[in-house]
Amino acid sequence: MIVISSLSKARTQVFDTLEAAEGKWYSVKNSAGFFDGDIVAFLDRNTTVYNRMVENKDNVISFEHEFEVDVTDKNLLPDKIIFICEFGLEIRSGDFVEIYENLLYW
Repeated sequence: MIVISSLSKARTQVFDTLEAAEGKWYSVKNSAGFFDGDIVAFLDRNTTVYNRMVENKDNVISFEHEFEVDVTDKNLLPDKIIFICEFGLEIRSGDFVEIYENLLYW
């Protein structure tokens, strides 16, 4: 038996896009749980875009690639979110059990 489960607890909304000499930075509601190198997905009602986080500084984050879609959402209940693509994998065969956690997908 193989069980795959979502482990992503870190999710947030983007309040603003900031232009800088080295590229775009994104001001987010809460960057707790996001770390440099994390693979993230941006999700709205119609679009899913994957990216890799490069840097996280006090609720302002940068990504490997600039988003080509509008990721900002200032609504109280957001329609657009960014979350970490993290999952767990459990493999069972008789008495044999292997558990893998904090795996990232792209």
